[in-house]
Amino acid sequence: MQNHDPAKVQRERLVRETIQQMSAAAAYMHECGVMHRDIKLQNIGIVNTSGERLRLILLDFGHAIKQSYSRDHLKGTIRYLAPEVLALKTNPALPAYTFSVDVWALGVVALELIVGQRVRDPPDQLDVSSLQLELVDDGSDASLYSLIRRMLKKNEKRRPTMSDLEKEIRGKRPREPDDDSGRERPSGFSRRIVIPLLPHQLE
Repeated sequence: MQNHDPAKVQRERLVRETIQQMSAAAAYMHECGVMHRDIKLQNIGIVNTSGERLRLILLDFGHAIKQSYSRDHLKGTIRYLAPEVLALKTNPALPAYTFSVDVWALGVVALELIVGQRVRDPPDQLDVSSLQLELVDDGSDASLYSLIRRMLKKNEKRRPTMSDLEKEIRGKRPREPDDDSGRERPSGFSRRIVIPLLPHQLE
């Protein structure tokens, strides 16, 4: 019989909810031709609402660009930067990065939330396979960990799109009847007072 750790189950639910709502918001941005380029834990807030479901908002569009590609490696936060962005720092002649950098960054957010500590390794050296070792099978959501590993593929072409993430995560957790966040304004774009998403709980 598996030992279901309540704290781990709670973290998994938080991560799944975070991926669902942030991928919906970012998918909408990408459809509009906009890259965020600074998705990180500190830029995700909890909407101050009386509803039962956790509502999240994507913050700080200071590094966003209405363009489908870029070579600007000076934007973003170092530990959330995708390998292709870091590579441009040493070789600016490499191909431009695309929307996939936002997927990588959201994957790092998910990794930090699920292990309960900040990523300290260089972003392009993340040992994503260690998830299987650190998060053993005692109640773990295997499909969630598989999804995170795919978000953190070093080859950007092998990562899912934000639209893919949204569809896959909703396949596991259907939309609630009271979820009125349509495609024109995903829940991640809600305009309400927010507080940071638990960054103080990470080491």
